[in-house]
Formats: sequence, structure tokens, C-alpha cells
Amino acid sequence: MVNIKTYGIPYMGSKKKIIPSIHDALKDIEFDNILDMFTGTTRVAQSFRAVGKVAIANDLSEASQCYGSLFLEHPNPISLQPYLDQMNNLKGYEGWFTENYHGDTSNDERGDGRFMQYKNTIKVDAARDFIDTLNIDDISRKSLIACVLFSFSKVDNTTGQQQAYLKEWCDRSYRDIVFEIPGIIVGPIGRVYNVDCFDDRWTEGEIDVVYLDPPYSKNVWYPSYYHIYDSVAKWDKPPTVGKARRRIDRSSIGKKQGIHDEKFMNNNPWYSSNPAEGFVHLLDTFADSTFLISYSSDSALSKEETFDLLSSFGNVTFYSIEHKTNVLGVLGKSTSENKIITPKGKVNEYLYLVQR
Repeated sequence: MVNIKTYGIPYMGSKKKIIPSIHDALKDIEFDNILDMFTGTTRVAQSFRAVGKVAIANDLSEASQCYGSLFLEHPNPISLQPYLDQMNNLKGYEGWFTENYHGDTSNDERGDGRFMQYKNTIKVDAARDFIDTLNIDDISRKSLIACVLFSFSKVDNTTGQQQAYLKEWCDRSYRDIVFEIPGIIVGPIGRVYNVDCFDDRWTEGEIDVVYLDPPYSKNVWYPSYYHIYDSVAKWDKPPTVGKARRRIDRSSIGKKQGIHDEKFMNNNPWYSSNPAEGFVHLLDTFADSTFLISYSSDSALSKEETFDLLSSFGNVTFYSIEHKTNVLGVLGKSTSENKIITPKGKVNEYLYLVQR
């Protein structure tokens, strides 16, 4: 199996541990480009750029666009260093980010907005405002924002999600925030998109391989779990609600008031009771592409339902990866009568390779 260095932030559903298995599943497929449709932190797309493929990344998250610009699109990230040096030397001040996320003035013991300590939130306010004053291209601007977002995980006060924050300040929150280039991926220049997976643009152009890692259930709503990253990327300084200070347009309060982000709210059927519709639509859209699909043992569709659905589109090879050991094993093919068997008591990541 390949072992490729990639860069990411703490993220539920990260594919860091199964990247070698993803590459192994595609080792006998000839292709020049790959579309990572639900790219998230872009780790999978990064890994394919690193081995010489043109990586095309897509996600509705604004933060994801920034990661993609840094790791897939920017021709020379080292050129960003002078701007980062300036950002690290800026005098911090109280702005929208500090107002919402320093959490030091709350009378509630859980600490409303206790995401980051004051000494660091004021640096984020200064750095993020500074980026928007620069006369630079959009890829460089987004790449600098990515550097800011990557700095969060080294000083934040969370367990990785932004649904709630720790009651007491954790050890890393006392560190001084430093804005730096988290890493560099060398390879062909890729492309990054911020459109719905069902957008008409996907009917244009040729995609050799499509990698799908859609939401597994309607119980994990990423736009709410990682709202701070997107707010800092957008820097629209929205009203916030609740103890986690969520953007109002990604909260239950906002939904009741008719204030919601339509881009995310309309991204069904992944959060509906019939995600099969999503698979069918995309397989029809990319009629000539090879598909590799990640879907967990905790997904909305069972492995048998997913396997049967995909088999109507081509030859399906099924892989099961046990997370602790990260072992990839071929358990069956749609052209045979092999049974798909998963050891009881295991939480597995499933991979389905669909060849036309």
C-alpha cells in the first residue's frame, strides 16, 4: 500500500487512515484525473495530486475551497511566507471573531463561545482583516485563509467539533497562535469547485474517476459541526446564536425564523431517507467514469442495499476496511455469488469500485 503525506484538520469522517486503501483499490485502473466530489479537508485529493494525477476537488464548504486552493491549486505556496510573517507581527484587536469565540466573559460555567483564548482570537481578527486588504489573486487569498484555519487546531478548546467547547481551558489553548504554511503537495495543478454535486456543470468535460464520500446519515450535519471554519473563510461576520455561537443561518433557531443557508439546506437527498437517489443521479451523470465510493457500516443504506444498487451500473468490487487495523480485503464481486461478510462488532469503512 502507498503511504502518502497529506495535511488536514480534525474532521469527522476524515479519510486519512484509509487513503492507502483508496489508492490500492484503484491500482489497476488507468486514469489521468480524479474528482473528489465531497472533498472536505481535501486529504484524498491531495494524495492523488502527490502521485501525479490531476485532482479535482468539490465541496459546498467555503473553508474546503481554501484548503483546495492551498494544496491543489497554488503553484508556489512558499511565496505566501512574507504575508504570513506580516500576519504574525500584527497587533491583535477585538473584532467579530473575538466577540463570539473568546468565551472569557460568560457567566455560564460551560463558557459561551469558549473556542479560543482571548490572546489568540484578537490575532485571528487582525490576520483575517489583513488578508482582505491585500491586492493578491484569489487563489493566494484563499490559501492564506487556509493557513489561518489550520492554525486553529493547535490552540482551540474543542474535541474537534464546533458543536460545543470544553468547560475548562485545555493545555493547547494556552499556546500562542502561529500562522504558517501547514504543508505543501507537489504535483499537477488541480481544480477546485464550490457547487452542488447535482449541478449541471458536471455534465461538461470528462472525468476518469469519481471518488464519492457523501454524508452517511442525516444525524451528522457538517455545515453546523464546522461552522467557524466557514465563517472565517467567508468573513461575512454573521449573527450567531446558542452557546456554540453558531451562524444563525446554520442553526435550528435560524431555520425556525426562516433564516437558513439554502445552499446546504437544499443539498438532498444525502440528508433524507432516500440517499439512493443521490447515487443514481451521479452514476447517470458520469456515465463513462469509474466510481470509487466510501460508505460506512453505519450508513443510511446497508451494504447489501448499496451493493445491489451499484451493481445495476457495472461490475462492483467490494472492499471492507477495519479502521483500527486499516486492512483492505476484497470480500465479493457483483459478478459472482460470493457473500459479503463483515465481522460482528466491527465498525468498517466500505469501498465500492464500480467499473462500467
